[in-house]
Amino acid sequence: MLEDGTRTAPAKIRRLGETESNAWFEILLHEGKNQQIRRMFDLIGHSVLKLRRSRIGFLRDDELKPGRWRRLSDDEVKLLTRSRRQIKSKTTISKSPAGGHGHSRR
Repeated sequence: MLEDGTRTAPAKIRRLGETESNAWFEILLHEGKNQQIRRMFDLIGHSVLKLRRSRIGFLRDDELKPGRWRRLSDDEVKLLTRSRRQIKSKTTISKSPAGGHGHSRR
């Protein structure tokens, strides 16, 4: 949970190394809330100097330079679409109000 009460999915963190003045971590998020990593580190009194995203889901491009972008391949788009459909099918959405009474007339 973040300082404003925003609930987040659990994150995994692993310390990769450190010097006298810096430490490096690998952090695995299942969802990325706005500024989540910076906010998490602020809560424990540590500043974040640099962040580097290494992948989004299964998408990874080690050749892509920081600040650059590329179009997704047709296969990547298909995999993302399929993955999204699978997630949606596992999510149940209730269309009736709490209590299950639906609309009533007075």
